[in-house]
Formats: sequence, structure tokens, C-alpha cells
Amino acid sequence: METTDMIRLPVAYHAAEHALADLVAAIELVAEGQARRVVISGIPGVEAVAAEALLHAQAAHVAFCLRRMPGAAPAVVVGPRES
Repeated sequence: METTDMIRLPVAYHAAEHALADLVAAIELVAEGQARRVVISGIPGVEAVAAEALLHAQAAHVAFCLRRMPGAAPAVVVGPRES
């Protein structure tokens, strides 16, 4: 019988860390041309990390917008790439 080694993946413990990881992944998708635009909504902690995610987006030359609608969860629009 073959044995399988466990691969330890980094674990985010707080909602803000999860939100930042999701936003950075969206930024990378747009920066690499895998997506033109990504909309993320309903993620707890997104407002707490929006400024840090904006820095990642600016470094990658990707548009970043935090949208707040009355009665709805905040949404983040990532993309398109900036010329």
C-alpha cells in the first residue's frame, strides 16, 4: 500500500485574512489575463482589508473599486487591467 504525504497549506484564521486572500487571487486573475473583471460580494471582512488590497491592485496595474449599496453587502470590483 502506498502512503500519501500530507501537504500543509497556509491557513487564514480571521475573516479579514480570508477576504484579503480572495481579493489578491482576483487581482492575480485579472493581472495575468485570466479574467477581464471579477466581482466579489458577501465576503465578511472585506472592508477591513480594502486598502491593503488596493495597494496590491495598484502594483499590478489593475482597477479596484469597493461598492457599498444600501441594504446590501459591500462588493469589490477588480479589473480591468489599466493601460
